[in-house]
Amino acid sequence: MSPSSSWSHLRYDHQRRPTFVEVKCPKCGGIATATEPCYGEGHSLVGEGSCSHWNKSEWSVSCLDCTFRSSGQSYFDIGEFFYQARSGRFVIWAWNREHLLMLHDLLTNKPIENHKYAWLVTYAERDWLKGSRRKSLTKAVEKLLVVRSGATDGKEG
Repeated sequence: MSPSSSWSHLRYDHQRRPTFVEVKCPKCGGIATATEPCYGEGHSLVGEGSCSHWNKSEWSVSCLDCTFRSSGQSYFDIGEFFYQARSGRFVIWAWNREHLLMLHDLLTNKPIENHKYAWLVTYAERDWLKGSRRKSLTKAVEKLLVVRSGATDGKEG
């Protein structure tokens, strides 16, 4: 960290991330879980320098619906986030279902201070929180939560 940087500056540089991410399986389109070794050590969030695995290609990806398994992935190669909802030209995304639930609480003005992923509110895009966009994204997230609640096959309905 340079002398002019601060810890709050790190928040905006995306220097923190969860250790458990749900991505689309490249084989079947279902939910695949991607984890790094810090997750196995009990860390739900890590920051650069707080985890010896930060820049290493040690992510493992396992599909919940098919036989797809992969290891030795970098964070940037684990795949497309599973939880994404579109409203017009705006896409709201979440690292995992729990993060999506926190974003839903944020969009609906519910308290998030005690949420496991409250620290990640910093990454909520300003455009998600504006007026009618906020309402339409809330509806899109709610639809995604309902559609995905019982199904893990990546297909709607």
